Amino acid sequence: MIADAGNRGRVTEVAASTGRSDRPFRPWVPYFVLVLSVVLSVAAAGYVAMAARQRDRIRFQNAVQDVRDSIQGRIETYTALLRAGTGLFAESGTVSRLGFQAFVSRLDLPQRYPGIQGIGYIARTAKDDVPELVKSMRIQGASAFHIDPAGDRPEYYPVIYLDPFSGRNRTAIGYDMWTDPVRRAAMERARDTGMPAASGRVMLVEEVDGRRQPGFLIFVPVYEGGQVPETEAARRASLIGFVYSPFRAGDVLKEILDAHTRYHVSLQVFDGTTHDAAHMLYDSGTPAHAGPALGPRFTTTASFVLAGRSWDLAFTTRPDFYEESSASQLPLILAGGLIISLVLFGVARLEAQARSEAERAAAELRISEEALRESESRLRRLVDANIIGIIIADLGGRIIEANDAFLSIVGYTRGDLQAGRVNWGALTPDEYRPVIDQALEDTRRVGRHEPFEAGYIRKDGSVVPALVGTAFLGGRQNLVVGFLLDLTERKRAEREREELLQREREAHAEAQAANRAKDAFLATVSHELRTPLNAILGWAKMLHMGHLDESRKARAVEVIERNAQMQVRLIEDLLDVSRITAGKLRLDVRPVELGPVLQTALDAVRPAADAKGVKLDWRFDASPDVVLGDAERLQQIFWNLLSNAIKFTPQGGAVMLVLERTDGAVIVRVTDTGIGMAPDFLPHIFEPFRQADSSTTRSHSGVGLGLAIVRHLVEIHGGTIRAQSEGERCGSTFIVELPARPVVEAAAGDGPFTEARVDGVAD
Repeated sequence: MIADAGNRGRVTEVAASTGRSDRPFRPWVPYFVLVLSVVLSVAAAGYVAMAARQRDRIRFQNAVQDVRDSIQGRIETYTALLRAGTGLFAESGTVSRLGFQAFVSRLDLPQRYPGIQGIGYIARTAKDDVPELVKSMRIQGASAFHIDPAGDRPEYYPVIYLDPFSGRNRTAIGYDMWTDPVRRAAMERARDTGMPAASGRVMLVEEVDGRRQPGFLIFVPVYEGGQVPETEAARRASLIGFVYSPFRAGDVLKEILDAHTRYHVSLQVFDGTTHDAAHMLYDSGTPAHAGPALGPRFTTTASFVLAGRSWDLAFTTRPDFYEESSASQLPLILAGGLIISLVLFGVARLEAQARSEAERAAAELRISEEALRESESRLRRLVDANIIGIIIADLGGRIIEANDAFLSIVGYTRGDLQAGRVNWGALTPDEYRPVIDQALEDTRRVGRHEPFEAGYIRKDGSVVPALVGTAFLGGRQNLVVGFLLDLTERKRAEREREELLQREREAHAEAQAANRAKDAFLATVSHELRTPLNAILGWAKMLHMGHLDESRKARAVEVIERNAQMQVRLIEDLLDVSRITAGKLRLDVRPVELGPVLQTALDAVRPAADAKGVKLDWRFDASPDVVLGDAERLQQIFWNLLSNAIKFTPQGGAVMLVLERTDGAVIVRVTDTGIGMAPDFLPHIFEPFRQADSSTTRSHSGVGLGLAIVRHLVEIHGGTIRAQSEGERCGSTFIVELPARPVVEAAAGDGPFTEARVDGVAD
């Protein structure tokens, strides 16, 4: 816009220099015609708007009066029904439940009186008469009748009849209206005046479903003898009950308002003169309207007294109120006036413009030439700024000009450019030639092409990634201008981001694998705990039944003892894992000679080896091998390794235990001829919850904690453990290396300590 204003200024200056005037003859005439036409159009629209507003106001007032009268008439009709109900009690004194139902049924409330929830009767009941009332109601068919809420009161006012007896009305039977302050105030007013009385805004007892809405009640007192006593004291004494009706305000008022939709007004009904949410009985809302809301909004508040209760009705016009208004003609009037005004203005303006058109064309030609020179100057400044690489080349690939940024990207010097050694074709790798050829074809055909990424060969032979764009300049040489943005840093960032994402994916995969291992561990623990427990329970039940002879009893005791020991070992492993995880595994650290410890472990597993037919052999150095540690935990380490070796070695196999000493270390090897391990499982052998076969149907028991515990026990003793195997069915070797302690030093060693902090087993 600034450039356009400048161009117009230059046109005026050029025209003035030629000695001619570009102003039309009588230049004020077109504008005078335009202003006069617009003024007349606005005046006509204003008159129409004023008349339409007056007619709309009258329509609105009529709508307010009609809706108000309809609401008041409907409520008065309902009140008359309740008075008829009092006549029923005045006529017969007492009315049975079936008789009251027949009376209400004859009224045909849903069809003839829409909006009313029902007609009910409230019996004034003394405290001593409550049992008789409950008994009577249950005899009449209300088997679950009781007064709610319960409590000790001098008098009760329960609802004993409410018909139609269906849906929401069932929940109100037995409710003591006198216990609610709002209802009680209306009942007291009806009792003392002998007139119908409406309650304030309440939430009806009948509101039990999800569509809850506020409501109100109208009470008509019933006196002994059917006549209203003359004094207030007499009315209080002779009151026997109330005929009443509950109303859902939304249902009543919506049904009335739906009959007056032609008025297009919104209605809010408030209990009393306070207009807030706590006193609102009904809000019709404002429907969505796509068209414009023309004209002002009309609002008013109408009040009337409903059975001694004041209601405020707040009326507001809806957007569709104006669809029937003559104000809808305003846009047509304004549009027509403006069109006529513009036509007249255009005719007058055409004559004024004709004289200056030729001079303006000549001036614009000179301005275009000047703009072209300025554009070339700006392009030169952009090239010299070296923000991005810029070249000028012909369609044959010969680079004629280039800025320093381009030469820096491709690694050539300006001398190379001037010598003709920089050629577009020589810079392009073979894999990008189809893309470059297509881009040049698009440039020749449509003057430009979409930017694309390509690689270019630098002078040193490396390839630099770049974002390329070209535009056709034309001329006799068919020149193009090319733009190159070096993408080296961005590509490096993308590679780093991809590597980071790959590491994250690997970490995620490891976490998922760990979770699967834990799930498998839980399944295995459940299986391992349940298996010996089933054996114990089975044999214990057989012992309890007394059906076993002496030999089978001994067998039963043996099986129970063996399975109990299995559970003890499993639980001890789990407790060790818990202690290791908490970092509070207790150790009694002393100088320990390994020979006796290993011999004890051998003695412990020898029965299992003999029972399975596995040969158990050992070889110890003659010199004593002393380490600093906890003898029981060391025995646990080697017992676990020997037990695993025997468990995974088939019948006829062999297990060898070797103890030897090297410089500063004691090495214990446990070698078996068992099933061995796959090479891909070896790195995970000491991880918790990991087993080569983790299914619950595997042939060997265990939960995958033993070797994890062994590794941590070895590490807190300052040693290391590793496993070796040539593969499946090739046996395994576990090598434990512990720091040795000279015998003399061990004899003078430190006293024990009882607790060691260790890393947890949990991954």
